[in-house]
Amino acid sequence: MHLFLAYVAITVCLALLFLGDVLGFFGNIDYLRNKEDTAVAFFRLAILKDTRNPLVYLNYANHLIKQGSYTDALTHLKTAHMLDTKEAISNEIFLAVSTCQLGLKENDV
Repeated sequence: MHLFLAYVAITVCLALLFLGDVLGFFGNIDYLRNKEDTAVAFFRLAILKDTRNPLVYLNYANHLIKQGSYTDALTHLKTAHMLDTKEAISNEIFLAVSTCQLGLKENDV
């Protein structure tokens, strides 16, 4: 019985630890399934629940880029860059920023 309770406690801790990643994953899945409203809800919830995870901000920014919301995406990319202290996703952030800059430039023309 004690082993089971320990397993449950560890599982709950891991779920809470990676909650932002999981919610962002569900947001990506719903976006691919053309469920725009629930995808946005998952992305926003991921940001609320995991404010220190740069990947959560990057995922939401990529979603905003696909919607053409380049200015909003840049805001989230700036946050992702500030949180990415180990530069684990710096290449992805750079690519997304470049995409935003191109999109904004095309809108100006």
